[in-house]
Amino acid sequence: MTHPTLSASAVKQLVTDAYDTETGYLDTHDLAAWSRWLEDGFRYEVPLPVVRDDYSRPQYSERGLLAVETRSSVDLWVKRLSEGLVDMAFAENPAPRHRHFVSGVRVTEGAEPGLLDVRSNVMLTWTRPNTAPELMTGERRDVLVLRDGELLLRRRTVLLDSLVVHLGHLRVIF
Repeated sequence: MTHPTLSASAVKQLVTDAYDTETGYLDTHDLAAWSRWLEDGFRYEVPLPVVRDDYSRPQYSERGLLAVETRSSVDLWVKRLSEGLVDMAFAENPAPRHRHFVSGVRVTEGAEPGLLDVRSNVMLTWTRPNTAPELMTGERRDVLVLRDGELLLRRRTVLLDSLVVHLGHLRVIF
């Protein structure tokens, strides 16, 4: 991978550091801080997994989505969880506890200068008080924008490993 001023290992470290920061924001329910690294045209999708015996065919729906978020929907989500409204956000009361574990970060050059295609493995634990934790795993496929040494998240697609989602709701960022 080439970058005018950063080595491949420096770019990977920048991405890994950004993901470490991201998990901190998401695990502490600081969606407002997390949203600051989203590009204006941000899009988040979780396609529906499908069962096919032929692995040469796509294993995820090209049209069916379990979750879709954009920059504007995330901004509305942040407002919904603000101090004056969070008591009426019934899916968030009591707030679920979750942890993100990101590993296997693989960085390649994107289709345009300044873009990075990043794949990583994610494991999410999700629990409510007095319930057993749910565990979800998958692959994240991100497009990051590297601008002036800073990263912005342009797009995230999450390919879940399981066909069945046991989370209490899908309003969660993997």
